[in-house]
Amino acid sequence: MVYMAAGKPDEKSIRKTADGETQIWSYVRYYSHYEPGYWGGDYLGWYDYPTSRIGGYGFGGYSRQTEYEYLRVEFREGKVVSVERKEPVGEMPEQFFKEADAE
Repeated sequence: MVYMAAGKPDEKSIRKTADGETQIWSYVRYYSHYEPGYWGGDYLGWYDYPTSRIGGYGFGGYSRQTEYEYLRVEFREGKVVSVERKEPVGEMPEQFFKEADAE
């Protein structure tokens, strides 16, 4: 039933303890966000060493993709024993969770 409701898990793992084995299904999403950055500095040129200096300063950044586990289901002896659903935190866009709910 979990497979029908949530689809194929992105990751599967097994936890072994004294109580027995627990199979864990993880569902993962990715979201992009911008990481600001600063760059700059001087360096000496080779064509007129030591008098030539080349360089500059500026602001820049890059887009970064972050993995986020939004759903975790644990099974023991073929039965669901735990369901964990994550809520948005920090920079997590609200749209990320709306897309997950739609599936």
